[in-house]
Amino acid sequence: MFISVNDKPLDARQPRGEGMDTAKDGDYRVLMTLLRNAMPVVFGYDFVHPGGGCQPMDVKVSGPRALIDCAGVVPGAEMAAADATIGETAGFIVEAKLPWKYFRGYRPKPGARLLFNLAVNFSNGAGTANIGKAYWNGPSHMCTDLGIESQIHPEGWGWLELTGK
Repeated sequence: MFISVNDKPLDARQPRGEGMDTAKDGDYRVLMTLLRNAMPVVFGYDFVHPGGGCQPMDVKVSGPRALIDCAGVVPGAEMAAADATIGETAGFIVEAKLPWKYFRGYRPKPGARLLFNLAVNFSNGAGTANIGKAYWNGPSHMCTDLGIESQIHPEGWGWLELTGK
């Protein structure tokens, strides 16, 4: 899941650093996965965190470098998955709960529009290699270079509108 809680999400997006991503303060990526024989994992990437004081991540394999100011397990997050069949198609359902406080004080309000995207990685049967990726908004592609895969480009995401209380 990709989300930006930035008040001016598309203003002045300039490539930053060697990674050439366009991350700004308020841009997040949240990875949710089920590891074999383990509990679900909800891991967050806070790309631009001006305050510091958290665990950074510097990703480079063979291509460009991706810089992430804060990376780690999302405190208070929960996730569950179950097999499901819709019509004749077997698949799964994932339900997740992410606390808003993880997004550094963002207070959701009805009618707010946030840059947002979802992606699903498909792997081989053993779960040892990614073989495809599908995005909710934007072209689907798969990249085998971790530095490139770790970059984000919110200018290509869609919008999420918050409703309700």
